[in-house]
Amino acid sequence: MSDSNRRDGARRRPRPGRSFGPAFRSDASNSSIALLPKAALLARGRRRAATLPGSWFRFTSSSERFPLLVVRRLLLTLLALACLKLPGAQLLPLRSDAVVAFIGGAQMVAASQLGYLESALTAATQFPPPRFRDFSWEGDTVFARPRPLNFPPLTNQLLRAGATVAVVQFGQMESLAGAAALPEFLAAYESLIKTVQSAGPAIVLLTPTRFEAAGPLGTDTARTRNEVLALYVEGLRALAERLQVPLIDVSLPPRQGSPPTAGPTTDGVQLTAVGQRRVAELVVEAWGGGRLPDWAALEPVREAVIAKNDLWFRYRRPTNWAFLAGDRTDQPSSRDHRDRNIRWFPKEMEEYVPLIEAADAKIAAQTKEATR
Repeated sequence: MSDSNRRDGARRRPRPGRSFGPAFRSDASNSSIALLPKAALLARGRRRAATLPGSWFRFTSSSERFPLLVVRRLLLTLLALACLKLPGAQLLPLRSDAVVAFIGGAQMVAASQLGYLESALTAATQFPPPRFRDFSWEGDTVFARPRPLNFPPLTNQLLRAGATVAVVQFGQMESLAGAAALPEFLAAYESLIKTVQSAGPAIVLLTPTRFEAAGPLGTDTARTRNEVLALYVEGLRALAERLQVPLIDVSLPPRQGSPPTAGPTTDGVQLTAVGQRRVAELVVEAWGGGRLPDWAALEPVREAVIAKNDLWFRYRRPTNWAFLAGDRTDQPSSRDHRDRNIRWFPKEMEEYVPLIEAADAKIAAQTKEATR
C-alpha cells in the first residue's frame, strides 16, 4: 500500500461528486467503483440482501436500490437492547441472533488474533452462538482513527455487518497523556460512543487493562501509570453511568494464585495469552453467567475462531486496498487485461463470503461439541 493511500482521510479531499462514508456499488455506465454518500445510503430505496452481514464489497447495479436499512437496524437494535441492557445498564446474556462488533486499538486486535475472548463468549451463550466481527485497528484511539483513502467509515461498516452489539475498549494509551487530559478523553469517548450508537448497536464498554512492571517498565513507572489509569477507569465508570451503558472492568490485577512466571504482558503493555485469558474470564464472569471457561475443552473452538478471524481480516482489510477502492483503481493491474472496463478485484473479494460463512458454521459445530 502506497504512503499516499495511507494518509488520513481528513488530509485528502475526495474527488468531486464523492464523499467519505461510502457504500460500494457498480455503475452500469462505468464499471469502476462509485461511492454512494452516507446520506444516500440511509435515504435511498431498497437494496439486494447480502448473503453475509458485513459484505460491504457486494455490488449492485445502478438500477437497484438499498432497502429500508434504517428500519432493519432499528429492529435489530431493539432486539439487542431487549437481550442486553436493562435500566441501570445491567448485562444480560447475548442472544443467538446477535452480531457482536469489537472496536478498539492494538489490544482488541490482539484479542481477535488470539481468540480467547470470542471463544469464551461463544461458549457462554445459548446455541447457536452469536456471530462476532472485529472492527479494531492498531493505533486507534478515541481521538483519531486514520484509514486509507476512501475506506468506509465505521458507521457504514457496522450497518453492513448488521451489528447489534458493540464491545468497545479504549483508554490505556490515552492515559499516557496524564490526568489533565482526562476531560478531553471522556468528551472524545462520548462522541465515539454516540457515533457507534447512530449505526444501531447497543454498547458494552471494557475498561483499559493495567500496566505491568515488566520488560522496559519498572515498578515505579508501572505504579505511576496505573495511578493515572485508575482515574481514567473511574471517569469511564461515571461516563457509562451517565450514558446508561454497561461497563465491564478488566483493569483488575491478575487473579491470586496465577503462576508468577507467566505474566499477563510481554512488555508491561501488550497482553500475553495469559493476559488475554484473564480478560476473557473477567468479561465472561460479568456477561456470561459467571462460569469460567474450560480452556482445554475450548481449544478447538478457539482455533476455529482464529481461522475465521483471519478470513474476516483479509476481507475487511484487503492488503491492496488502493487497487480495490483507493487511488490505484485506474491502474492496469486493477482491471481485466482483455477488457479495461471490467474490475476483477471487487468480484474476487466476494469469494471470501462463503468461506466466512463456512467458518462461522465450523465455530458453531465445535462449540456444540465442546459444551456438551
